[in-house]
Amino acid sequence: MSKDRIKLALGGVLIVVAVVRLALYSSPRPPFDAGVHEALGRVMAEEALRYAPGGGNLVLIVRDTKSVASPAADAQIRSFCKAVGRSARIGSTNAIKIDPLRVPEVPAGDFWTLMKNAGENDVIVSFMGPPTFSEAQQAKLGGKAAKVVALATGAIARRVDLPSLFKRGLLQAAIVDREAASRPNPAASASDSRTIFDSLYTVVSATSMGPKP
Repeated sequence: MSKDRIKLALGGVLIVVAVVRLALYSSPRPPFDAGVHEALGRVMAEEALRYAPGGGNLVLIVRDTKSVASPAADAQIRSFCKAVGRSARIGSTNAIKIDPLRVPEVPAGDFWTLMKNAGENDVIVSFMGPPTFSEAQQAKLGGKAAKVVALATGAIARRVDLPSLFKRGLLQAAIVDREAASRPNPAASASDSRTIFDSLYTVVSATSMGPKP
């Protein structure tokens, strides 16, 4: 390859690098808006307390934000803990490391162990979706199934059979995305957390979600 062609190739590479850097750094990024995630955390707390009327512990399942930062997850947990206050005791917080490029999911064995060790008045609160273990694994619980409240938005809801989990008693309540056609006012125009929540999400349970045909 001649010197002229080498110079031309290097010039092309430098142009591509410059374009990429311009695209990444020239446009200011909008500030993180925690309002939606704080609303999610608050409603998760309300649902958890609904199933822990007295004496039980809340067992949290959250994503590990120390290994991979997630301002959204941190905002949800802060809001959750604030909303719970002294109404219940947070017995343990289980941080799960995840691949940021994959759909958040709690390893079936980890979820099974938490349910096996939970007391009858405890509530497992999962910010990473509902349990996904099989009926055979469920049978090994020996009829013991702790109450579970789970965040099941986005891709999480599309990969689990929520009606089946409700029917099997593995899930008491889940927060899912509200269908666009049934959304009220946009979240951006809302001033309180519940209105923000209702504009984007809804709570489903065994009574509100029937089995799939």
